[in-house]
Amino acid sequence: MRDVANTHIVALLTDVCGVPGGIQTFNRSLVKALEEIAEDHGWKVTLLVLNDPACGGAVENYVSLRRTRYLPFRRRKWRFAMMAVRAALGRSKIILGHLNFVSMASMLRVLCPRSEMVLVVYGVDVDRALTLVERVSVRQVDRILSISASTRDRMAARHSLKEERFEIVPALPQPTYGNASLPRSRSELALPAGRMILSVSRLDASDRYKNIDLVIEAMSAVVPKVADAFYVVVGDGNDRARLMALAEQKGVGDRVHFAGQVSDELLPAFYQACDVFVLPSTGEGFGIVFLEAMCYAKPCIGVRAGAIPEVIDEGTTGLLTEPGDPLALAAAIVRLLTSECVRDAMGRAGKGRFDAEFSFPRFRERLRRALCK
Repeated sequence: MRDVANTHIVALLTDVCGVPGGIQTFNRSLVKALEEIAEDHGWKVTLLVLNDPACGGAVENYVSLRRTRYLPFRRRKWRFAMMAVRAALGRSKIILGHLNFVSMASMLRVLCPRSEMVLVVYGVDVDRALTLVERVSVRQVDRILSISASTRDRMAARHSLKEERFEIVPALPQPTYGNASLPRSRSELALPAGRMILSVSRLDASDRYKNIDLVIEAMSAVVPKVADAFYVVVGDGNDRARLMALAEQKGVGDRVHFAGQVSDELLPAFYQACDVFVLPSTGEGFGIVFLEAMCYAKPCIGVRAGAIPEVIDEGTTGLLTEPGDPLALAAAIVRLLTSECVRDAMGRAGKGRFDAEFSFPRFRERLRRALCK
């Protein structure tokens, strides 16, 4: 599409101001980048956000409401759908910010035949079966933005789509990540002395693919070799009690600390305090928490599953193990905890890779290229 001054982008999104998960974090970077790209090109932007409450000034951390029109819908799906159609009429570019919105593409193609439609996909969303309407509608989309090659490959294979229809725009920590954080000592964080392993994850039963229990099991093999090792889990959810009981059962209850949910301002302090970041998740669309750790020059340990190998450069910025193997995970943790030289080298390499590949300016440029094709 021609890059002209009257281009108007309408983005249909699930959340911007809600409790941050992977999609919400991606959307915060997306809306900020959209506004900056639009300002550079003289475009207009309208955001329709299904699940956002009337969140006061929170959205202004990412966009200027003087330049961007922002409409939250408080989970009112029918009003959101009706307003989405109305807002999209005559617009130049329409961004469908979740696969759940793709059923609208066929109708929008009829109503807005000259508009470009861009679909954003993440990870677990592409694994579900599509309805007939969705299968037809996904072929009306001009371009699909995927946060990883892994997600692209799974969607292309599952839904018989050509790879050239996709653009890879990797996820990243939210654009204000760490800006308001203050250095905190371990004592201020109520953490003991010793070598610290960190995971950041939701602890809901629906998120057991994060495999926090595997790290707890691995701690049984780590502690005999690294006497001062301890494990901190940041996050909360309905599976926390089970995980706490598992730590006691494995005899490492005193070495596993559940910090609960922490604020955006406090979270960076935990990354700064740790020696190694670990998350053996098998279901990540990308793995933003690894990037958050890399931003603070921390080596990472993950598994060879999903998009994790796209984030962790094996042997350079961290280590990868096979899924479901607590002894291999323990060996990787011990290797890094017992070699400060290796930890520091991998941490520096991770920070360098973060700055070069996963910073907000890099994200904005990738998005600009995808939208201006």
